[in-house]
Amino acid sequence: MLVPDSRILTSKTAKQVNDYLESEKNVDHIFLDLTLLDVKGLDHVTSLCAKIPPEKICVISGEKSPLVINSCRNLKIGGYIPKTLSEDTLLFALTSVLEGKHYFPELNENTQNSLSKRQLEVLNLMGQGLTNKEIAQQLGLSDETVKVHVRNLLAMLKRPAGRRRLTMRATRG
Repeated sequence: MLVPDSRILTSKTAKQVNDYLESEKNVDHIFLDLTLLDVKGLDHVTSLCAKIPPEKICVISGEKSPLVINSCRNLKIGGYIPKTLSEDTLLFALTSVLEGKHYFPELNENTQNSLSKRQLEVLNLMGQGLTNKEIAQQLGLSDETVKVHVRNLLAMLKRPAGRRRLTMRATRG
């Protein structure tokens, strides 16, 4: 066991996590999947950051999208641990977070240029001229989660991407 004499609780829903936080104020860490039975994505992470110090939250997920990972980094949570890590790296990542250090996977250029399904949905709705509030309503997300996605999408579009560049050309019909 990584932390002797620790108490570990598991839950399948965000409601269980929230109920526990209301009854027990002394929580050292929350290791959280992005997909629970009653929530998916960054909504629950964002709401938890308002209840406990973000550095006590660590996401463990199969989602490898750089925008999701960077969104978590921007929330200043304790870490983001992909489920696909080797056993040694997973142990290192968990230990780092438990020691108060941050752990986020390194993102290479190919990884940084990929978008998740959710980010593509947000980008498509942005392209249709919908407001953040309208996007949130249509996708069943909180306004804050949409803001995080939009901020990261805009940052990605402004960032130089090595040899890859977004160019627009005006043509005459």
